[in-house]
Amino acid sequence: MKNGTGRKFSYELIKDYLDGFLDEKTSAEVREYLANNDVGADIARGILLLEEKFKKDDEAIDGYLDNLLGKQQQLLTNNNRESVKRRTPLLVAAAVSLLALSTFALWLFDQPTSEEIVARELSQPYAAVTIVRAGGEDSNFEKAMLQYSAGDYAESIQLFEQALAAEENSTTAKFYMGLSFLYNNQPKQSATYLRHSVEPHNRFQEQARWFLTLAYLQSDQTHEAQQILKEILEQQTYKHEQARKLAAALED
Repeated sequence: MKNGTGRKFSYELIKDYLDGFLDEKTSAEVREYLANNDVGADIARGILLLEEKFKKDDEAIDGYLDNLLGKQQQLLTNNNRESVKRRTPLLVAAAVSLLALSTFALWLFDQPTSEEIVARELSQPYAAVTIVRAGGEDSNFEKAMLQYSAGDYAESIQLFEQALAAEENSTTAKFYMGLSFLYNNQPKQSATYLRHSVEPHNRFQEQARWFLTLAYLQSDQTHEAQQILKEILEQQTYKHEQARKLAAALED
């Protein structure tokens, strides 16, 4: 949550304002923000309600929040064990908003970090299209697709390599080879194959853009990822809603 000055109005900053810990200039900025932002005002009301409910007993408040947020935190931990530590203050703000009966919870879970978005996407592999060619049930390509569907990406990589050796220009094999590398935590190799799939007239172009974005982010190639996100958003193609969230998270 930011204003025109670029200041980020976090849960902690709003709480410090209510507790009187901020200097005059910062307090004035927060006060103006709360007067003009419904989400921020909801958070402030929620904080005041919590403090009233528990008579400003920080230990009691922490216990309440731990109990309320246990399930949400477990879900985030399952998706990304590292990023959940950074997400905890936001989870606190979500619990606060529930007391205020605000819309903040909806805002919160629509504003994940870039790491969380990538982790979530990688935890939900792209479904394989079942392709069985006449007389080719035992080919390396079909075997590779079966191993990909089973989640054995190391094995599918080997089989796709053999399939591509026999049919070098197979667009489907290259696309799923790129995905296999991506889900096998080999983003640089993934990008090599997915770049073929984003070429014009490729049947997997729209999907490949999104997955190439993930591969670039996994390789710390943020600029390249942002360029592709811009294309996805401009053309409103595959995963454009997730692309919007990811682009916003990368700007934070």
